[in-house]
Amino acid sequence: MAYPHIPEPETPPPASRSAVFTVKDASRAACNFLWLTLIYISAVLLYEIQNGWNSLLWAGWIVFEHAPKFLASATTLIVAREGGDIMLFHRWAEARERHAQEVANAKNEGRDEGLNEGLDRGRNEVQQQWRAWNTRRLNAEANGEPFDEPPPQ
Repeated sequence: MAYPHIPEPETPPPASRSAVFTVKDASRAACNFLWLTLIYISAVLLYEIQNGWNSLLWAGWIVFEHAPKFLASATTLIVAREGGDIMLFHRWAEARERHAQEVANAKNEGRDEGLNEGLDRGRNEVQQQWRAWNTRRLNAEANGEPFDEPPPQ
């Protein structure tokens, strides 16, 4: 039962789908992680080649030994990048999109106003032509003169 003196509680608007971590963001994070992993493994291999190659097994062991530190670092970098992207870039992109929409609306309003003004001018010109033609026709009829001028187009 609704009481007239107690206002109804406001319901928050539904969250937009673009405000949450999307599949696109997740695939980009996975690609970033893959690139960081490839760069890390390449760096280890280049380091081993430069310092005297022991063996592929030794290089694999170096990668395995430093994997926890690498995983923590890569995850931190990706979370920082994606979090910053979600918090900062997303808001900037929304503001840019909102501004573009406002500009488009302003252009449309201006175009509509100009179109309506042009239509009004055109109607007035045509009405003036018809009135002038009709005045000439009525004057010719009143004077008993023949009137064979075609009506305006």
